[in-house]
Amino acid sequence: MVDKNLFREVLERLDLPHPRSFSLQRDSSAWEIPDNVYESAFLKPFDSLTFFAAFGVKGFSVSDADDALNKVKVAWAEGIEMMIQEYVPGPPTNHYFIDGYRSKDGSKMQLLARQRLQMYPPDFGNSTDMVTVPLQPLQQAVDTLQRLFEHTGFHGIFSAEFKLDDRDKLYKILEVNCRPWWFIDYADRCGLSVCQPAYADALGLPIPDQEPYKIGKRGTYPVYDWEAYKNSKDRGAAAFLTMIFDWTRSYQPVFMWSDPVPAFVNFYRLAKGMISRRIARNREKTPA
Repeated sequence: MVDKNLFREVLERLDLPHPRSFSLQRDSSAWEIPDNVYESAFLKPFDSLTFFAAFGVKGFSVSDADDALNKVKVAWAEGIEMMIQEYVPGPPTNHYFIDGYRSKDGSKMQLLARQRLQMYPPDFGNSTDMVTVPLQPLQQAVDTLQRLFEHTGFHGIFSAEFKLDDRDKLYKILEVNCRPWWFIDYADRCGLSVCQPAYADALGLPIPDQEPYKIGKRGTYPVYDWEAYKNSKDRGAAAFLTMIFDWTRSYQPVFMWSDPVPAFVNFYRLAKGMISRRIARNREKTPA
């Protein structure tokens, strides 16, 4: 699941709902990609961490075969292999995440579902605002995960991303992060503590049963949610006030009233970086 190409192959082998994806061989004459894929597609790396370190983004959007070839050559120059994946249409609210822990013996899975409300950057970004939702309506997505984990034998902490495809009403699996994620504390405060079962499982102790988690709890990362707001079509006063109100009633990954210092330090570092970048841009514009 860390290698996105192997992940693609497993999904195809198990016939699990996922976006159409094609590995891009170095010999472009061997590409067998339907033309209609290019109508809404993007380039996705086999190794996300290496790609993000090199380019600072999660993928490249493409418009046609020539555009895909030109952009994939940029990644190849960095030694990064790529695939092309169909972009599932729909707003950020069509993204759902199932977070949890699967025990070593596969007998237990502790799960929490959340829906994305906002994201930034808009195309290949991260969640900036989300809300916990019931698992029952997402049973098809849960079934996909169970089949995938049974086949691969995976156990441990995970966060799986799905997108509801309005064309066929299927939850298409996009990726599975097999590690703690940004909002692990948010999940814990909502009722899913993945660290506790992981610790118990590692020591060979019984894994405690999961209690029902809180439904309808918001989680927001204000710094990036502000960027999402600035890039949205609705930037009026009403939307601004709604956003601020939502921040006040949301769990946040850095700020807590009981320990506000990390949030102030984080804000200071972000502000310092923003001011430094602005000064550098002004210097570049100033004639020598």
